Amino acid sequence: MYKLKIMNYQPYEYELLQELLDEMSHVGYETKSIHFLTLFKKASKQYHYVVDLFQSEGQSHYDKRISQERFLDHYIDKDYQIIYCHKGMYVFKGEMQPTTIKWEKKKNFITNKRLSQSWIYFITALIISFLFISNTLTNISFDSFLSYGSLILYIGLLLLCCTLIYYFGLNAYYFVRLKKQLLEKKYYLKTQILKKHHYIKNTLIIICSCLIFIGLGEDLFNQKNITKQDHPIITLQDLQINQSTKTQYKKQSGFQISDYYHYLEYTDDENYILNIKEYTFSSQTRTQKIWKDFESDPSVYQCDTIKENNNIIYGYAEKKRNCMIIQKDNSIYFVSTNFHINKIQAQTIINHYQ
Repeated sequence: MYKLKIMNYQPYEYELLQELLDEMSHVGYETKSIHFLTLFKKASKQYHYVVDLFQSEGQSHYDKRISQERFLDHYIDKDYQIIYCHKGMYVFKGEMQPTTIKWEKKKNFITNKRLSQSWIYFITALIISFLFISNTLTNISFDSFLSYGSLILYIGLLLLCCTLIYYFGLNAYYFVRLKKQLLEKKYYLKTQILKKHHYIKNTLIIICSCLIFIGLGEDLFNQKNITKQDHPIITLQDLQINQSTKTQYKKQSGFQISDYYHYLEYTDDENYILNIKEYTFSSQTRTQKIWKDFESDPSVYQCDTIKENNNIIYGYAEKKRNCMIIQKDNSIYFVSTNFHINKIQAQTIINHYQ
C-alpha cells in the first residue's frame, strides 16, 4: 500500500513536518526521501524520524564543514540516515528512538542574511505582481482572451501572483518569529495557526498550478488549423494579386467571442500582406460596444483617420486606405493590409462579407 503526501515545509514549520512523519511512522509507513510530492509505502518494521535545524558555524569553509560533520555524526553514529536537507532543515530516518533536540544550541540558525533574503523575496513578489497586474489591466482589450484557455491561464497567473505574495510574506514574517523563539528559548509559533497557513499555501499552489496547466493545454488544443474549404475567406488572389504566397489560418473559441478566425497571407517578398480577423460575438450588445470602440479610436488598428458608410469603416494611414471593418449581425470582420486597397478590391471584400 502507498500514500502520497505533499511535503512543502519551511524551517518554521518543523513541528508540522515532525508531526506528519510521526503519524506516518505510527501507522507503519516509510519513505526513502522527501520531495514536494513524497510517496510513502507500507514498511515491514517501524522507523523513526527526526526533524532538526542546523546552520554551519565558523569563519572559513573548512570550519563550516567541520561543524556540519559534527552535526551529522551525531545522527550517523545512531545509524540514522539523511532523507532530506533544505534551507538548513534536516530529516533523519532510523530504527532507534530519537534523542531530545537541544534547541538552546539553535539560536544562530536564522542569520541576518536569511532574514534579509526573505524580505527581499517578499518585496520582489510584490513588485512583480504589481507590474504584471497593472500592465495587463492597462493593455487588456476585447480580443485578449480569444480562447477559454487564455482566460483560464490569465486567472491562474493572477492567482499565482497572490500565492507568491502570500508565500513569501509568510516566510518573512515567520522567520522573524522563529529567530525570536530560538533566541529567547520560548514557544511563539502556534501549531494550529501554522496548520491553517500551511493548508492555504498548499491549496493556492495546487489551484494556480492546475489553472495554468489547464489554460495552456486548452489554449493549445483550442487553436485549430483550418483551410479555405472549411471556412471561405478573402485571399490575395481574390484581390488580383497573383504571386506565390504563404498562409496561416486558425480558428479559436472563447467565452465572449464564440468564433474567431484569423487568416494571414503574404507574398514571398512580403511586399503584400493580408491580415483578416473575423469575430462572432455572443451578443448584439457586445458587438455594438466593440463597433463603437473601433469608431472612436482608429489608433487601435493603426489608422489615423476613418470614413464610415453603411456599417463599414474605412481606415486610412498616411492617406492610404489599408483597413476595412465590416459589421454584420453579431459579427465584425477586420481586414488590414500593408498596401492601398483600391475601389475594386474594396468592393470584392464588401461582396464577400455582405
